[in-house]
Amino acid sequence: YNSRPITVTGSVHNPLTFQVIGRVRLMDALTRAGGLTLEAGSEIDVVSPNGMVRKIPAKPLLDSIAPELNIDLLGGEEVRVPNAGRVYIFGNVKSAGAFPIQDVSDSTVLKFLSLAGGLNSGGPPKAAFIVRQDPDTSVKHEIEIPMKEIVDRKSPDVPLLAHDVLY
Repeated sequence: YNSRPITVTGSVHNPLTFQVIGRVRLMDALTRAGGLTLEAGSEIDVVSPNGMVRKIPAKPLLDSIAPELNIDLLGGEEVRVPNAGRVYIFGNVKSAGAFPIQDVSDSTVLKFLSLAGGLNSGGPPKAAFIVRQDPDTSVKHEIEIPMKEIVDRKSPDVPLLAHDVLY
């Protein structure tokens, strides 16, 4: 009758529901679920029994930089760990594919090219593009990337967003 379940779902190794016995903190719940997977996003959603959602930044929580983020869970909460957004890369790269965005502030063309194993041939390509969909209108835009200038450090690296396609 006094059930106090906590559910942990999403990008964790072992999603589960368990009963609160004693003091349970957010890190305790994530540890019971086996920790975050490599596909985990940058935020953890804690949904209270009344439906209020609290977004907790994952990196400061996991690095113990901000101990106040390790909140107490009283029971009835759902801890959701959403997947990270992905960048899709294809074309003249060694390993085309979909790569998760681990850190939104450090997601750039050069970083993702390195995740894709670099370019197949020597030197920067003559043309590189990002296809980005406008979230409001669903219109796709093609953005030209000045690869040679970026490699030569004459132009800043270009940030990438979730769902961008780089080719």
